[in-house]
Amino acid sequence: MLACFDPIPVQSGDCVVVPAGVPHAIGAGIFMIELQEPSDWVVRCEARNGDLVLAEAQRYMGLELDACLDVFDYAAYTLTAVREHFQQRPGIVTQTATFTEEQVIDPSFGEFFRLRRVRGTGSARWQGDEIMVMIVTKGEGTLVSDAGEQPIRHGETWLLPGCVPEWRWEAQTADWEVLLAQPPVLK
Repeated sequence: MLACFDPIPVQSGDCVVVPAGVPHAIGAGIFMIELQEPSDWVVRCEARNGDLVLAEAQRYMGLELDACLDVFDYAAYTLTAVREHFQQRPGIVTQTATFTEEQVIDPSFGEFFRLRRVRGTGSARWQGDEIMVMIVTKGEGTLVSDAGEQPIRHGETWLLPGCVPEWRWEAQTADWEVLLAQPPVLK
């Protein structure tokens, strides 16, 4: 399977959206965070996952093979096309002297998932009012809400409840970054 793919060079901080049906593989040496649409629909091409041999029903979601083949996008994308159509270009939502908040994934994918990145050198605030997953990718700080305070550090992941209208970050290190994964916007 891997021989069917061309490598796509990535750098720290890159975000690539892989739409449903586009075959893909994650290369060796890539450490990443993967967001997925909240769905159980996964069709796997490979019969093995390490030492685990997957039964046909596990690979094809109980569908016939011919039905599964129809879900794939068979287009051949050049590196330029991948960069143009799938690599995300973060846009600034808020910028102050102490932090920047970016919308990482283009709003056209909002019906599937959303991702914001907040990073800075001092205190920050961002809107709550919805459930989100916070992943601390760099630094340390204290997450503050009307309900209290929680020290947080690099490598931790937190589920933030939707009942908090605003989150405040009190930086403990001079360089920090958090990712905020949010659910789809329902239409």
